[in-house]
Amino acid sequence: MFRGLSVCLLVTTGSCTQTVEPIRMQSLTSFTRRISVAGLAKLVEATAAVSELSRQLAVKERELAAATARADEVLVDVTASARAAETVKTQVQNVKDKAQTLVDDIAVRSLARALSRL
Repeated sequence: MFRGLSVCLLVTTGSCTQTVEPIRMQSLTSFTRRISVAGLAKLVEATAAVSELSRQLAVKERELAAATARADEVLVDVTASARAAETVKTQVQNVKDKAQTLVDDIAVRSLARALSRL
């Protein structure tokens, strides 16, 4: 089947070594080169992919930091606005309470006048 120089491929399983079949040295060398080249190509490809992903990660981290800073600024503004709104609400409630007191006083006086006329 194979001509020329051949080697025996040995398979070790546990404690026994078996000869599988002779393989031409050239085929073995060619196979080894293909595997090595393919493996190296995959490593180069993976290295490039990792490099690109690292670059993208750095960009995203900067974008995230900027967005977080903007969100913190908005949170400070919203908190300040909420405090101001609460202050205005309290002031409005105080004015409403005073107005209600005046309305109640006027109603009592009007009722007292009406009763005094009877």
